[in-house]
Amino acid sequence: MKIAIASTGYVGLSLAVLLAQHNEVTALDIVREKEALLNHKQSAIKDTELEDFLAHKPLNLRATLDKEEAFAGADYVIIATPTDQDHADLLRRGAIKRDITTLFIDSTEAEAIKLCSNAYLAMRVAYFNELDTHAVQHGLNPHQIINGVCLGPRIGARYNSPRFDCGGYCLPEDTTDPKVATIYRRVMKTESDNFRVSSIQGFMKCIQAKAGQVIMDEPAMYESTFFNSMVVSDSPELKWCADSIVSRRMTNHLVDVADDVYTHDLFGGNA
Repeated sequence: MKIAIASTGYVGLSLAVLLAQHNEVTALDIVREKEALLNHKQSAIKDTELEDFLAHKPLNLRATLDKEEAFAGADYVIIATPTDQDHADLLRRGAIKRDITTLFIDSTEAEAIKLCSNAYLAMRVAYFNELDTHAVQHGLNPHQIINGVCLGPRIGARYNSPRFDCGGYCLPEDTTDPKVATIYRRVMKTESDNFRVSSIQGFMKCIQAKAGQVIMDEPAMYESTFFNSMVVSDSPELKWCADSIVSRRMTNHLVDVADDVYTHDLFGGNA
């Protein structure tokens, strides 16, 4: 089957890679650099799984800047948005898991499912954020409490790590007046360059009101400034000159300056 996909953003490229395992896929984009990378089996998006599939899987996939070339003779044209139920079998065939539950529902209910799922996950993360804040304020160990709470089979241990995504945090007293504060990584999760509306940006604005200087350490950014602050690319010297480092997640890169890092990462990872 011949499939054309317009746009190679997060949705389009993911669908292209998934469908190209069993179909002839042509991806259309308007950015020459993205087209060239894709035709050399490289991803313009930093994502571990996409990069691995492009490099090692036998994909029938090519990219073009010519819309007539992309759409000519195509059995399906996907405009890089969620497809309707007529494409369920195509997506299921490309899935890694074999037993995929498929629901055939109206488009309005499908949208409602997505919105309600996101709302539930946001409330869950906000709950564990508040639990973590309460524990810290009362001298309790949040790691032990969350582990205990999540032992219940009705609760489980997924999406239980405090983060900056939902709810509110206040900087502790020893970090509220730094001369130099570093925001380490703007991305929403590790091994990705997905910024979108990353919540740490709001945290950054809060710090700017108190700090003498705020610096963004983000290798995936090409801009020289962000929110009126300097942007650097993974500078090894920067972490040693900063009074405080705010990071969504504790990483190996920050272990040697852990005493200067402010994070609510209890479990690591992206969950």
